This record gives sequence, structure tokens and C-alpha cells, in this order.
Amino acid sequence: MVGWVCPTNPREASGLDPEAVHHGTSQAIVGCGDYDYVLHGHTHQRVHRTEGGTVRINPGGVATGPGDDEPPGAVVLDTDTGDVTFHDLR
Repeated sequence: MVGWVCPTNPREASGLDPEAVHHGTSQAIVGCGDYDYVLHGHTHQRVHRTEGGTVRINPGGVATGPGDDEPPGAVVLDTDTGDVTFHDLR
């Protein structure tokens, strides 16, 4: 997003607490580099990767369709160790 500035107060961007899961504009939040972790949904695809100094995590979809190869999922992040564990919900 051209011209998007990462706010000094995360509530300015989303109205959510900094620890909250965010839906929608995760690329701008990851790209600003102010956060250790960004957890998001929206794409229904599992993601665990580091971009810059930010770890991006998407647990995948909870409601998946008949043709989806990926099972419904959840994720657990251990903020002490940085370990990320995906769980299948089928």
C-alpha cells in the first residue's frame, strides 16, 4: 500500500489491541516492521514465515469447502520460544 504509515499506536490502524488478531490489511502491518508477530486470516491458507523482522502466521481456514486439500486448522504460538504449532481440526 503506497503511502500507508505504520501508526505509533496500533489502535489508530485497527481499533484493536496490539495482541489482537487482525483481518484484512495484514501486509501493511507486516511491512511496517514494528511488530514481532502478525497473526491474520482472510486467505484461508496456512502461513508461517518471517518477513523482515516480523513473523507472519495464518492458521488457515476453519470453514473449508469440499474441494479444499487443507483441513480446517488452528495455530498455537508460544511467545516465549517462538514455536508455532499447527493443528488439524478434522
